[in-house]
Amino acid sequence: MARRNGMVPNAWKAYLKACQGAGLQPRDILQTVGNAKASANTHKADGSFKNEQGAKEFYTAAADIRTKDLTEKQIHKLLLNLARNGFAAWWRHEGSFKNNQHIHAIYANVPMKRSLRNQVHSFLARRSGLVGDATDFFWKKHLNEETEQFIRTLFLKHNPMNFDPGVAFDVTEDEDLNIADIPLDEPEDDEQLDYQLEGDDGVDGDDSGDTPSDTSFDISGEDKDELVQPCGSPEIGD
Repeated sequence: MARRNGMVPNAWKAYLKACQGAGLQPRDILQTVGNAKASANTHKADGSFKNEQGAKEFYTAAADIRTKDLTEKQIHKLLLNLARNGFAAWWRHEGSFKNNQHIHAIYANVPMKRSLRNQVHSFLARRSGLVGDATDFFWKKHLNEETEQFIRTLFLKHNPMNFDPGVAFDVTEDEDLNIADIPLDEPEDDEQLDYQLEGDDGVDGDDSGDTPSDTSFDISGEDKDELVQPCGSPEIGD
């Protein structure tokens, strides 16, 4: 199955492992890099990397995953396996998301813009990652310390607390995921990927063909693009 444009190779492999662990065929990725106003810039590019063809490709740590035709039990199992493979992830299905249900997932093992960093901090605090930062009762019950520490370690490797999103720099990913808490296949050999972080506002780039026409979610009312908030009080898209 071909890698989805806008996802770095290790994020794609982690996503496939999560689907495998949940006993599901890989679900459609509704959106990676995109500039829909409804998403409040959440899906704007975080940076770029050299892809398999040696070309520069823009990426974002965020991906929206289709949940149509899945049961609640299947969605919960997928959420757990996404977390075990390095994603902060929420099922968006209530309120203004009722008619546009999806999983919003952030791959923690890459540099990312401030809004996504704030969402990851919110996830680790077992909160919603939305304006208001309400408690997420699913994760309050199910996010164990081992998985939390795994995501936190991946996240802080590329997004340290003193990180300046306005300075572009190269990052080499020197290790693959270390899946210790679920019995999946062994991690592949170490893979070297060169990342170029863009400014905090991301890069528009040419994302034609990257974003399906059905991915402009109507999520007004919960996705206001606010001023930067302290960690744990995220500014959000979806």
